[in-house]
Amino acid sequence: MEGNVKEFGLADVIQFISTSQKTGVLLLDHHTDTASIAFARGDITAAVYGRQGKQDQLQDYLFRSKKLDPETIQKLAQIQKDTNLGIDEVMIKEQIMTEEELFGVIAFKIQEVIDDIFTWSDAHYKFDAQADLYSKSRTKVTIPPATLLIETMRRKDEWPRIKMAIPSEDIVLLIKPDGILPYDALPEAKQMMEFIDGNRTISEMIQLSGFGRFRTFNALFNLFELGMIERKVTESAALPPKPKAPSPVLKFIGPAATVMATAGIVLILLTASLFWGYKVSLLLDSKTNLVEELLLKSAQSKYRQEVEIYKMINGRYPAELKQVVKDRRYVDLLVYEVSGDGQSFDLKIVERK
Repeated sequence: MEGNVKEFGLADVIQFISTSQKTGVLLLDHHTDTASIAFARGDITAAVYGRQGKQDQLQDYLFRSKKLDPETIQKLAQIQKDTNLGIDEVMIKEQIMTEEELFGVIAFKIQEVIDDIFTWSDAHYKFDAQADLYSKSRTKVTIPPATLLIETMRRKDEWPRIKMAIPSEDIVLLIKPDGILPYDALPEAKQMMEFIDGNRTISEMIQLSGFGRFRTFNALFNLFELGMIERKVTESAALPPKPKAPSPVLKFIGPAATVMATAGIVLILLTASLFWGYKVSLLLDSKTNLVEELLLKSAQSKYRQEVEIYKMINGRYPAELKQVVKDRRYVDLLVYEVSGDGQSFDLKIVERK
């Protein structure tokens, strides 16, 4: 099983592996990044992300997020070398983490990998039925792919509004001096406050917090909404733009030429206002409301996602659209058709006369 996510979507690839109850590793390549997702009888058991040829191991994450100090990491590495045990088993035996805590960390990292690879629009994939991840590991996490995919879809819906407030990982943030953190703020938001020092970028905070990319952005967005933080303005951005020097030609234009130019501009503006006034009146009188059309197309896209999620869980598309959609305001403005075997569907906007 091999191909590109352009031709066969990543969700479809994962769903096929799940429904076929396959065991092996799905390998993905995207430019300089890679990802590996391990399956056991269709369930996801592990995932590793590689950036520029370097894979992000469990102990690396625990160290970066300050869950383990350098001395403990070194101690674990030595024990692992001496005993040839998996790092997870060593941590449990040394009572560094409980099995439940380790399960939580592994599940969290798997979700982060899934989130990242779903941002890839072009990636080569290959399923290797003979491969295995963490063969020495005895901490076996088994997660149904549908559970992870539903959360991934939810996060994808959240990203656009988060990105409007925080468009880049290179931004540096400041805590407002008059900000008061309310009691109902997200727990992650409260913890993120200690990482905001006016010097760290969001990229650095992702590494330090251990929350992962989405949860870090989401926590910071929560702080933005609460009015607790603001972007740090760099000196170059704070300086007002220098006024442009007047053109040498304009210095020598006589008063008469200036009057003629002004009259010409006024004439152009009057003509344009008459023309566009006519156009605007046509637009207002039109039966098609542009805003409504945009909202309808947005609803169509949202409904498609909900239908796809339904199929991931149930193995077939729903018989009726109303079975799955939560917001039904636009259901009657769309035509939903599903094949007899429930394996394909079409969702069209009703043509208006």
